[in-house]
Amino acid sequence: MSPTTSLEIPVFSPAAALHAQSLGAQRIELNAQGSYPAGGLTPTLDDLRAVSSSLKIPNRVMIRPRGPPAEGGCLPMEA
Repeated sequence: MSPTTSLEIPVFSPAAALHAQSLGAQRIELNAQGSYPAGGLTPTLDDLRAVSSSLKIPNRVMIRPRGPPAEGGCLPMEA
């Protein structure tokens, strides 16, 4: 049996999720709108509801409350 490859696309809005599905994505990763520069942050509950009720493919949600510190690494309390 050969391994299968699936196409997961990170998206940053419900509209982008629908577009990704129409282009053949097999799963999407939902991120907060405008959070691309921070590497993707946790989306709003409204966006999650919109995506979950519209898509026919599985979706995953980015769980990241904030981006990394500007100097890189982690905060002292996170070490």
